[in-house]
Amino acid sequence: EGVTLAKGANFLISLPILICFIETSWKYAFGFIPVFWTYNLFENIDNVNSIILNFSIGLLIHILYILLLTKLFKKRVYN
Repeated sequence: EGVTLAKGANFLISLPILICFIETSWKYAFGFIPVFWTYNLFENIDNVNSIILNFSIGLLIHILYILLLTKLFKKRVYN
């Protein structure tokens, strides 16, 4: 089970690398993956406004995932 979980996690982490090959707005379909915004931030490192926007959206996505997963954890463990 652990190996399968690790493979799935590695797939989700490496999936946003595809944004380097997708030049249209379709790349934002990967926006639900938290590390997408980190990759996108480094892809657009020369634009200060883009850095601030990508960092803010990435931080928001990470916080939402943390809150969601914390809620699910508490529901499973304490109920």
